Amino acid sequence: MPHSENAMTLIEILIAMILFSVIATMGYGGLSNIIDLQREQKRIQREQEDIQRVLLIISRDFYQIVPRPVRNNTGAVIASVHFDSNNNTIEFTRSGNSHPITFNRSQFLRVGYTLEDDQLYRLHWHHLDRVLSTIPEKNLLLRDIDSIKFRFMDKTKIWKKTWSPRNVNEIPNAIEMILTMQNEVEYLHTFPLVQP
Repeated sequence: MPHSENAMTLIEILIAMILFSVIATMGYGGLSNIIDLQREQKRIQREQEDIQRVLLIISRDFYQIVPRPVRNNTGAVIASVHFDSNNNTIEFTRSGNSHPITFNRSQFLRVGYTLEDDQLYRLHWHHLDRVLSTIPEKNLLLRDIDSIKFRFMDKTKIWKKTWSPRNVNEIPNAIEMILTMQNEVEYLHTFPLVQP
C-alpha cells in the first residue's frame, strides 16, 4: 500500500492519544481541586453566617438584661443574672418582650443559654415566675461547639469566673463570652450592660 506523507502512523496516533489523556487528566485534577475548594469555601461561609446569626441573637439578649429576679418552680428566688458553673448555664431577665395585642403582660422575658452534647441551646420561659409544671422552651442555635465560658465584671471592675451577687437585683457591669468551636476557632465577645 502506498504511504502518503500527510497520513499519520499508528505510533503517532498513540502518542497523540497518550498526550491528550495526560493533559485531560491534569485538567480534570485541576478542575476537581477548584470544585473542592469552592465547596469548602461555601461550607466555611455557611458556618460563618450561622455564627454571626447566633452572636446577633446572643448580643440582643445580653444588651437588654434588666434587674428583675424570678421565682423558680419551688418558689425560691433566682437572681436577675444567674450562672450555674456546674452546668455552664446562664439565665437572666431581659426587656424588649413586646405584646402588641395584650398590653397588660410583662415586657420582660427570662432567657438562658446552655451547652449540651456539643450543641448550644437558647432557653426561654413564657412566664417570669414559674410554677411546678414550668419548663423552658429550648431552641438549638449552633452545633460542633467544644466549650462556652463566661466571665463577669463586678462593680469594682474586676473580672470573675462566677457570678454570685450580694443582692438578687444586682447585674454585672459586663459579661464576657468565649465560644470555642470544635475546629479550635474561638469567638470572644464582651457585652457591657446598662446599669439601672
